[in-house]
Amino acid sequence: EAAEWAFREEAAVVCMPTGAGKTLVAVLWIEELLRSGRARRVLVLEPTRFLVEQSARFLRGQGLDAAPVHGSLSRGERSRGWRSRIVVATPEIVVAEWEEFRSQGFDAVVVDECHHTTGQDAYKKVMAGYQFRWRLGLTAYVPPSRKKEIEELIGKIRCWGWDDPRLARYIPAWEAEVYESPLNDAEMQLYMILEDAWDDTSGSNRSLLGNAIRWFVRDGALALRESLERSQRLRSLVPEEARRLLYSGDVRPAHKLDTLERVLRDHECFDKAIIFVDRVVIAGHIAEILSEYNPALILGRHRIDPKKALEVARRPETRIVVSTRRARRA
Repeated sequence: EAAEWAFREEAAVVCMPTGAGKTLVAVLWIEELLRSGRARRVLVLEPTRFLVEQSARFLRGQGLDAAPVHGSLSRGERSRGWRSRIVVATPEIVVAEWEEFRSQGFDAVVVDECHHTTGQDAYKKVMAGYQFRWRLGLTAYVPPSRKKEIEELIGKIRCWGWDDPRLARYIPAWEAEVYESPLNDAEMQLYMILEDAWDDTSGSNRSLLGNAIRWFVRDGALALRESLERSQRLRSLVPEEARRLLYSGDVRPAHKLDTLERVLRDHECFDKAIIFVDRVVIAGHIAEILSEYNPALILGRHRIDPKKALEVARRPETRIVVSTRRARRA
C-alpha cells in the first residue's frame, strides 16, 4: 500500500514505525521504477557508513545492482561505485564529490531517515541542489517544526502509525539509532599525534597514552585537558604539538555535543531524555550548553545529594537528565 501510494505520488515521504517495513517499501519502489523504465539510475541516501554498507548488501540480496559509496572507501572503489545503477551513499560524500555525482544522471532518490533534510544538513544540500524526477523519503518520525521543509524538498507526507493493526506485530518494544560524530580536521590531527606517540612508547607509558586517546575520543577534549592537569607524568608523555592543539580554539571541548544537539532536535517532541557520560567535567559542560532543557545532573553520592538530584529530575520542566557512569552504579 505504501509503495503503491509513493509510486503514484512520484514525490512522497513514507512515515512508519521502525521495523514496520520502510526498507521493503524502498525496494518495491526502486524495482518498479527500474522495471517500468521510468527511472534509469537511483541514489539511496543513508546517514552513516554502517547503514550505507547494510543497505547496499540488502539491495544486492534482492537482485539489484547496488554499490556503496562513502568516505572510508578508496578513491578507486568510490569511482567504481558511482557507475552502479543503484548507488547507496552518505549525503556527505555526495556533497564532497558533487561533480562526480552530477555527471552520473540520477533521476530517482531514496532519502532514508529523511527527517535530517533540514537546516544546513548535507541531506538538504543534496536535495536542494539537484532535481530528481522521482523522490521517496523514509522516516519513523517527522518533527513538527520540519514538516513543511521536508514536504518542499521531498514530497507529500503520509504516516502509517503505531495504532495500525497491520503493523503492530512488526513493531519492536524499543528502537535504536546510530549517529556518527566525526572529529574535525584539528581533532583528527591531534588524534594522529597521540597515536604516533603511543606507537613510540611501551610498558606503562603506552597504557597511559592509550587512556589519553580513549579520554579524548570517547569523552572529549575537556576530559583530556582535565587529565593532563591532574597528571604531570601524562603531560610529559603528550607531545607539545598535541597540547597546543588541545587548547586551541579549533578543537571542540566536547566533539560529540553537536551530534547530541542534533539528536534532541530530531526528536523534539520527547518528554524526558537521559544522557549517560563517563566524566563529570563533560556532564557539567553538557548541562551548561543545554540549559534550555532544564537539565538535572546526577553525579554520584560524593558530588551531589542523590535525593535532591532525583527531585530535580522528576520535575515536569526537566527535559534532560545527565548522569555519569558511577552515578548509574549507585
